[in-house]
Amino acid sequence: MLNADLGMNTWAVLDCGIIKHVDLTLGQTTQLTGFIALGAGWLMGFPPGYATLISIFFMGNAIDQMIKLGFMPQPAGLPGKLFLIVFSAACFGAGTLLYVKPELGAGPRDSLMMGLIQRLSSPVAYIRIGLELVVIIIGYLLGGPVGVGTLLSSVLVGYAVDIAFRVGGYKREAQHMGLGELVRWLRSSTM
Repeated sequence: MLNADLGMNTWAVLDCGIIKHVDLTLGQTTQLTGFIALGAGWLMGFPPGYATLISIFFMGNAIDQMIKLGFMPQPAGLPGKLFLIVFSAACFGAGTLLYVKPELGAGPRDSLMMGLIQRLSSPVAYIRIGLELVVIIIGYLLGGPVGVGTLLSSVLVGYAVDIAFRVGGYKREAQHMGLGELVRWLRSSTM
């Protein structure tokens, strides 16, 4: 999304808006908003798991390293830019399923989504799109960059996650193992 140059993805709009007010890198701000989303998801009844903490740590660092190394190509034409947006949404949907399916928690932003999914009877796509739009508004008000790619991404990510959950057989009522349960399980397994 960064290299598509049509606006940032929704959470990056928020992160970029925050960067204008604090001295942090994009990766560090991603970790900060991750902890905030984790807390909100936990308050909604979706406790952090192993995957949640791993995601916060590794994603922020990976973002900073990919920017530093110039890892992703930067297409010149509109078709290439649109492809990057669609491709990133598809990767996001598949990636969300891959780390939610083992039921060891979810990424911090997805923890917030999972809390909403478990509380609301709306389709996953609508919940995710609503969450993305709220984040865009907050990020925009803080000065984050919004473009056509941002709005397109917010809709595509919602549907990509919904489709991945349906194709992957993920059940919205699945019970994830929180960190406390994981520690207890590990202790009992080693004794």
